[in-house]
Amino acid sequence: MNRLGDGWLYLVTPLLATLLEGERRSHFLLALGLSVGLAFSLYLFLKPRLARLRPCDFDPGLRSPIKALDKYSCPSGHCMTAAAVGLQLAQTFPRTTPVVIVYWLLIAWSRISLGHHYPTDLILGGVIGVGSSWLISTF
Repeated sequence: MNRLGDGWLYLVTPLLATLLEGERRSHFLLALGLSVGLAFSLYLFLKPRLARLRPCDFDPGLRSPIKALDKYSCPSGHCMTAAAVGLQLAQTFPRTTPVVIVYWLLIAWSRISLGHHYPTDLILGGVIGVGSSWLISTF
């Protein structure tokens, strides 16, 4: 699950969506790009300022088999991106909602099980992702 959340799966999302929904294609792609862009802007601003050490770095007993992508844990970029993309998918294709929820929960579980994040990191990442996506959707 950790590898699925590293970003490559999100490249497939707009391609599949454009094949399935031609008339709403440009709106969906624009909202998707702006949502992720806004979320990452907040992420890049917050992460070094919060500067929270990862659980696997704080506790030597929690050695992670996979190296983290960056130094700090809060907020979770994996959960943030899954939430931002997931909300746009669920709004555009309501039948994907259960899949989006399960995907987010699996990503969240993988982040905790690897010792990369605390639960509050996941929640803040999810709030940033959903908030960014919701804000873009209101325009």
